[in-house]
Amino acid sequence: MKKILVVDDHPVMRKFMFDHLEKKGYEVSFAADGLAALETLDTFTPDIFFIDLVMPNIGGDKLCRIIRSRPSLDHAFVVVFSAVALEGKDSFESGPADAYIAKAPLGKLAGYVDAVLSAVDEGRTKAIRGRIFGSEDVLERTISRELLASKKHYEMILNRMSEGLLELTDSSRVVFANPAAMDIIGLEEEMLLSADFCDLIAKDRRPAIVQKLEEARHTRREVVFDSEIRFNRSLVSMKFIPATSGEDFRMLVMLKDITRQKKLEGQLRQAEKMEAIGNLAGGIAHDLNNILSPVFGYTEMAIQSLPPGAAASKNLQNVITAANSARELVHQILQFSRQNEEDIKPVKIQLIIKETLKLLHATIPATIEIRETIDPYCDAVMADAFQVQQIVMNLCTNAFHAMAETGGVLDVLLYQVDRGPFDPPSLRGCREAGYIVMEVADTGCGIDSGVIDKIYDPYFTTKQMGKGTGLGLSVVHGIVQKNNGHITVDSNPGEGATFRVYFPAVRTDAAHAGVNPDVAGMPRGSERIMIVDDDDVIARMYREILTGLGYRVSVFDNGRDACDAVMQEPEYDLIITDMTMPGKTGAELAAEVLAVHPSMPFILSTGFNDQISERKARQIGVKKFLLKPVSIMDLTRAIREVMDGCDLPAEGPGGEER
Repeated sequence: MKKILVVDDHPVMRKFMFDHLEKKGYEVSFAADGLAALETLDTFTPDIFFIDLVMPNIGGDKLCRIIRSRPSLDHAFVVVFSAVALEGKDSFESGPADAYIAKAPLGKLAGYVDAVLSAVDEGRTKAIRGRIFGSEDVLERTISRELLASKKHYEMILNRMSEGLLELTDSSRVVFANPAAMDIIGLEEEMLLSADFCDLIAKDRRPAIVQKLEEARHTRREVVFDSEIRFNRSLVSMKFIPATSGEDFRMLVMLKDITRQKKLEGQLRQAEKMEAIGNLAGGIAHDLNNILSPVFGYTEMAIQSLPPGAAASKNLQNVITAANSARELVHQILQFSRQNEEDIKPVKIQLIIKETLKLLHATIPATIEIRETIDPYCDAVMADAFQVQQIVMNLCTNAFHAMAETGGVLDVLLYQVDRGPFDPPSLRGCREAGYIVMEVADTGCGIDSGVIDKIYDPYFTTKQMGKGTGLGLSVVHGIVQKNNGHITVDSNPGEGATFRVYFPAVRTDAAHAGVNPDVAGMPRGSERIMIVDDDDVIARMYREILTGLGYRVSVFDNGRDACDAVMQEPEYDLIITDMTMPGKTGAELAAEVLAVHPSMPFILSTGFNDQISERKARQIGVKKFLLKPVSIMDLTRAIREVMDGCDLPAEGPGGEER
């Protein structure tokens, strides 16, 4: 005896089909909608389905697809009833049903049902597959066609929504899900429809969700769940919207994927935190520079005052060495705290690598050995020094993460090649000077071949949650490309990874500048100089040094008094001013004085200030820009360059151009 399931929301149709089929000896069950049909299938396995097309709680077309997804129903023959069968003919012909019956008067309808049953019983299903029974008796149904078109229009809108939308029954069973909801939850429609919505939520969050559902049901008002829920790999915000149609209650659930939003919020918080740290570091660096300036100045003066070969001279030289180390440390802090606009110029990468590795030594565990092989004679590259430092930091941090659990060796190499092993378009025409190659290699876990092509994609990461943002290598790739370079990676799982960054080399005299200058033979002069600095120790030191070298020096401790003095007596040959001072900043002082006396030479010095840079200082009209702490040689050399009309680069820590 074959089993038949009739699914129709109209009671007259259900009774007619039940009586007609039972008289013919079939075992018959019926359901009022698609949801009830799926519940029936838990205990009843039909051989034939007669399914109405338009029903509440999962329509006939979706029910057919669910039936076809179940292996236990592969043998079943599915027939769809529809008063709009002809209007939907184009979409039905490729649909999941086997045959269609256009609803007609019950007498004729019985004949179409019998024709289908006869073909199935006799094994002639191929002959009727895809056929629409009763099409010759169906008149043109303009209203039905318009209703069908309207339904498709709204379905198209729902299907294109970026937010997920679920429709729940009063018992929280899912009867509709748009594509966005399926994607967020991670289930196909066949698995999602008829499921209990609460079963989709993690157990620890269900009580809170049930509470919000009940609140929306009883108040008949929109309720927002103010905490995100994790579905699949997505963080989701949720909103419950009650909807009623007569006595029929429905709950709409809006799902919004906020994964990217949360990630961006986290990055913003991190950026704000880093900005705060940068401001703090900048302030500390400013104070340290002010402390170091007199240490340099008075120590150098003490050395000069000693007779040649004095025992104290060696001790004072050690003070200079220690102060230089402190100056380099402050310089490193400033590199990470300053947010200046790009400053593209020839830079020596070996200096940047050494500075960055000094910082990394404090954070990388002792289980990881850092080995440096740096060629000190490599040419320079055209780049922004801060961005090159980002490359070094990100590549080394990436290597550290790969060896965090097992330990290993981090090799950092820098060398120059006359000819590269490849000829990418970005490096063509740069062979004359060759390439500067920075190599960062680790002995960590390596990179799987299946993901190695994705490692430069933004937000792609193989690290665990909280171990990385997926932006490090993307930033490296962007900087390298922007600087006309090229990056390669060699890696196998379990064998570590080697990144090589190729930069076009630039041969300049500035790139081969010398190291720390000797304090002997400082230039002298007789010009009248104004010193403006609110730090009394620095101001007194400058006055003693410059007076001893023959200059006539006046000292002011604030910008306002200095400005008034220049306006009343503009007989100064040079003004040396600090940046951050009470009354007026050094930049404001320079701007006001130069507006009245445009030929007045200015030297601007600062320990740290994110409001001024060498480029901005020159735009104001400043001749020289010095970063504290300033050695006697730096200061006196800068004075002579300005006074004598030269414009040579002052040297900073380690001899690099500032």
